[in-house]
Amino acid sequence: STNDSLFHHVFLEPNRQALSATLESSPTHWEHIPSENLDSTDGKRLSEDIAKTQEQLGLNTMLGCSSQTYLLDAAMHQSQSLWGLYMYQIVPSILFASYSPHTTKHGQRHSSLLSTTTTHPTPIFVQGTAAFRYNLFQGSVVLDDVIAVCPFNDTIYQVAHNLSGAQLLHVLNVTSKYPNKVLSTMSKYNTLPLMAISTKQPINLASFYDLFTSHFHVSSIKQKVEMVLGYRIPDPVPFAVGEDND
Repeated sequence: STNDSLFHHVFLEPNRQALSATLESSPTHWEHIPSENLDSTDGKRLSEDIAKTQEQLGLNTMLGCSSQTYLLDAAMHQSQSLWGLYMYQIVPSILFASYSPHTTKHGQRHSSLLSTTTTHPTPIFVQGTAAFRYNLFQGSVVLDDVIAVCPFNDTIYQVAHNLSGAQLLHVLNVTSKYPNKVLSTMSKYNTLPLMAISTKQPINLASFYDLFTSHFHVSSIKQKVEMVLGYRIPDPVPFAVGEDND
């Protein structure tokens, strides 16, 4: 028949058990091959070296347990979104909980940027969504899993202090007080924003904010802040998450 395929194919999972099962069920009727017999001598040696290196570097250190699988490309409002987990749960519970207005890791205060407002500024964190590179799977989570998710320098910096809500939205190039909803339309796949934003509440034009970001975006965001304010600001400094910042 002209509709018959010229060949059959199966997408293989990169593990021995799946390869063994695929060979056994293939149209060529291979005999059953135990998965352990698929290893070559060089392959075994390489696997042993990898496992030894992981142990030496402490990559198998247990950090916790994930109750479900979180997907890298899921939209932030979805329950399985890795970025939703990070920006809506982890950042507020760790970064914001460690935050004390005006003070950085080195005890420096951005006094030149203080306004006359009597209320404490609200922390807001922005992060490019290219920072994560892998899903977080259900079950035990070790250090190697976290590095696989985010293999880059994720040091957090305080970039600016006491930006008004209007100035902040100008810096972020959006005109809505719900920036994640606006920025999501900029994504190539219309699922994730190019820049994800975490804050305690919708941005209020009359409120004031302290702006944080990760190492990769420090320079570009500092430049945007200076363009909006019209003058230079102090160099951003690392923020000590989990330490006393008073």
